[in-house]
Parts: sequence; structure tokens; C-alpha cells
Amino acid sequence: MKKSIIIITLTMIIIMGWRIFIEKDPDDNPAPGENIFQNLTTKPKKGYPAPDFGLMDINGIERKLSDYKGRPVLINFWSIECPPCLDEMPVLQNAHEKMKDSIVILGINMGDPNDRIHSFVQSNKITFTILTDTDGKVSETYRIMAYPVTYFVNSDGIIVDYHTGQLSTEMLKKYLGILGLTSW
Repeated sequence: MKKSIIIITLTMIIIMGWRIFIEKDPDDNPAPGENIFQNLTTKPKKGYPAPDFGLMDINGIERKLSDYKGRPVLINFWSIECPPCLDEMPVLQNAHEKMKDSIVILGINMGDPNDRIHSFVQSNKITFTILTDTDGKVSETYRIMAYPVTYFVNSDGIIVDYHTGQLSTEMLKKYLGILGLTSW
């Protein structure tokens, strides 16, 4: 019995080793000079540049985070299937209406069908920019495991803070204050 357990364990180790070290997709090989540890990091951190991205808005226009350099940006990851996300939308919309000349608000939808997004945006009179992360790459880059998640990026493109969970008006005012925006 002990011998068969050892044989099974060794077999599993060999199979796992084969899969990890031998059976590789050529596209998985790092380019010369590439940081092979970049995918092992945690989510983007305060004090570091926000990873740039390009996504289509709900009107089919590509928007890049770098397009807004020189302006503070709030990036909110959300889904229609997420009740806290929907509950915080009026807070974000109110901030947009009152501060649209001071801050850019980008709502990144994580995988809902475009027709549902359009319907939601129209019925809730959302006027800030809604982007669609259809392939999930931006959500992956920002390591979004649950939502809503909101990043606060200063005018130099540096993350000053982020919040996981639903934002209240008071919380949002606090984070906007960190960005130097107090006129709300």
C-alpha cells in the first residue's frame, strides 16, 4: 500500500513537471529582456503609474487612459450583475455632473452584453464615459477579483488610492480630496 502511494505521487510529480517545464506554448517564452515575473505581481499600487489601456466606449470610440494625462481620472470597474455596483452609479453620476470639468470618470464594464449596457446607461441617465472590457484584459491587468473597484489617478497618471467595494458620497469626497478636488 505504501509503495503504491509513493508510485502514484512520483507519477503525479513527473506529469506536473512535464506540463510545467517541457510542454510549453512557444508564445509563452519571454522576449529577451522581458520581465518574466510581471504577471506574478499584485494589483497596481498607490504611488505607481496606472497601467495604460485602450477600450471602446459604448459608442464604438476607442478611449485610452493616456488620453487623459494632465487630468485626474476615476476608474470604476463594474458589472450590471453586481448590486453594489448599481447602487453606487448615482454617486458617480452626481460627481460627474458636479465636477466634469475637474475629473474624468471612466466606468469600465466587465463583460456584460452591449445591449444591456446601453439599456442600463439610458434608463439611468449615465453621462460619464462607459467603456467595455469585453476580453477582460484590462480587468486582468488591474487584478480585479471582485467589484466594484475604483482607482483614483492623479493628473500625472499616478495611482493615489483605490477602493474595493461600494462607494458612498462621503467616501468619494474623501478620495477626491486626496486628489486635491474639494469643490464638490
